[in-house]
Amino acid sequence: MKQSRLLLPTSYFPPIGWMAYYLHSSNVWIELTETYPKQTIRNRCYILTPQGPAHLTVPVVKTQGNHSLTSQIEVFYEDGWPRKHWRTLYSAYNKSPFFQFYRHRFEQFFETRPTTLVELNEAALALVLDLLKVTKKHDFTPEWQAHWPDVYDLRTAFELTSYGNINRYPEYIQVFSDRQPFRPNLSILDLLFNLGPEALKYVEKLSPIIQDRQS
Repeated sequence: MKQSRLLLPTSYFPPIGWMAYYLHSSNVWIELTETYPKQTIRNRCYILTPQGPAHLTVPVVKTQGNHSLTSQIEVFYEDGWPRKHWRTLYSAYNKSPFFQFYRHRFEQFFETRPTTLVELNEAALALVLDLLKVTKKHDFTPEWQAHWPDVYDLRTAFELTSYGNINRYPEYIQVFSDRQPFRPNLSILDLLFNLGPEALKYVEKLSPIIQDRQS
């Protein structure tokens, strides 16, 4: 990667491609100073259910209205979404090879109540890195700039409709492989629950220059 820094959006249990970029770069910024865009991986992740791909969305509060920065977005808990997310994950992955192995860590995660979306996403990423047995640090954008010099900018790279180009993501056995086609580049959760400790090897084999665009 010729650029000196990688710029990513914050993400709720990020897509596999996001994780590949993140782990392949030694100098990462995560964007906090943008005007918050809705309906992106900033507050949602994509998993595989018996009915096909589905998204889990974290309800949020724009504390400054439509001009709220990502750093100002708070998490809304009154609808009980953590329990709903946990039940959906349990229903989708309880028969996967490694769900029971990681179960208690996710039960603990969904019992926490971070105030802001960034705090929630940082906790989710920290959990994933711990399960992958990876030590990794990143920084945050100090201010807003539409175009940073010497930066590989992926802030909008995950906002279209496809989950990813199947040819760029090697197939692995997913929990519903007996009834559904392979779905590439879902949340890192799909990889963890299906591959367990081998998830890191899978991510490390992906090219650091993955040109797919996904939502």
